[in-house]
Amino acid sequence: MSSILIVEDDVELNNMVNIYLSGNGFECDCCFDGEKAFDIKFVEYP
Repeated sequence: MSSILIVEDDVELNNMVNIYLSGNGFECDCCFDGEKAFDIKFVEYP
């Protein structure tokens, strides 16, 4: 399964993209700012 990191500060849009992609077989991680995205990409899952 493919994994996607969704970075979007608009909560509703973030949730819509997450629902759409999850429904199409993707595993999604979501965050709402660039700093958290950096942490997820380079610290939590190096």
